Amino acid sequence: MIEEVNIENYMASIDKLKRRLDEYDYLCSGHNDPWVKSEVISRVADAFQEIMVGKAKYKEDNGIRRYYFEGFDILISADMLNLDYSQNKVSTDFMNNPV
Repeated sequence: MIEEVNIENYMASIDKLKRRLDEYDYLCSGHNDPWVKSEVISRVADAFQEIMVGKAKYKEDNGIRRYYFEGFDILISADMLNLDYSQNKVSTDFMNNPV
């Protein structure tokens, strides 16, 4: 069984990394590209803020929301967020023709 991530804890970790950006140039990511420039932390922090206030566009399939941002996507179980921003949902046709 996969344990769910606590979104607030994850965002707090991202904020800690963001405050220390001057201490490192690259990250060893656990997803997709294993070696990414540290500037992505600021973009990820901004992306999560957009998600949490309901400004981010997403597509949902089987309870999983995929939020699209420049250079990366964020996938989150909809019930983990406990939010309803259905006005930001994008067409599911996008699933058949990914960018």
